[in-house]
Amino acid sequence: MKFVIGIIIVALLMGALVTYLVLMLNSIDMVYCGDIISDSGSAASVTRIYTTDLSADQALSEIVIAMNNSEDAVISDDELTEILATYQNVIYAPVFTVTLEQADTSTFILTGSVYNGLDEKGEPTSPDFEYKDLGLTLGVSNGTILAAQNVYADDGNEEVFIERNRVVDPVITDESRGASFAFHDCDSFRIIFTQSANQTASVTMAYTYDVEAVNPLDFTSISDGTLGITVTVAYDEKGNLDPQISLERVVLAQAN
Repeated sequence: MKFVIGIIIVALLMGALVTYLVLMLNSIDMVYCGDIISDSGSAASVTRIYTTDLSADQALSEIVIAMNNSEDAVISDDELTEILATYQNVIYAPVFTVTLEQADTSTFILTGSVYNGLDEKGEPTSPDFEYKDLGLTLGVSNGTILAAQNVYADDGNEEVFIERNRVVDPVITDESRGASFAFHDCDSFRIIFTQSANQTASVTMAYTYDVEAVNPLDFTSISDGTLGITVTVAYDEKGNLDPQISLERVVLAQAN
């Protein structure tokens, strides 16, 4: 009997050792390299660059800095696609998009989406990594939120709202100056807000997320990822809506 128990204990220990080795061998460091901002009229995007190739870390970081410091501070889709394609085997590049529309003189509609990556045609891709537990809180300065919605699906190129069971709807907070989103089966949002008289409204968004490998045997991951974006109402010299986008530092609240 003791001999059988000994064999079982040895087998358990060997199994634990094998599991540990699998975890260690399939866990790769992922390094954050920077954010690339792309601006096109009333739409803008932030492409966040990570790499699992430590030898490419410095090169990618320098590329990000150079692109963001370009003369017009705008990166074309072609340039961005070429850079990402060059390093497609060593990076994870989620994309955060925002679009601002004007409904009337003081009412605006802000929509935003998150993608694990976009190909050269601007279509969503399926890379080796993906974000998990995506959340969003936002606040409006010099304005009031009228509505906050989990966003719609694309049905025949038409945007329609769909009914989702057991999903937490967005919550409007801070006397209609803030909103909180818990994304479960979607990764997009829309808010409608008004701008206070004789003031310029801006919306500051704070995304939180984790990153995990798609392959269940790859244990590479990132916890508590954050991204802050501020969109400020602005116009060009012709009076066309031309919102300004900037990145913000996000500090996560510590649990007691």
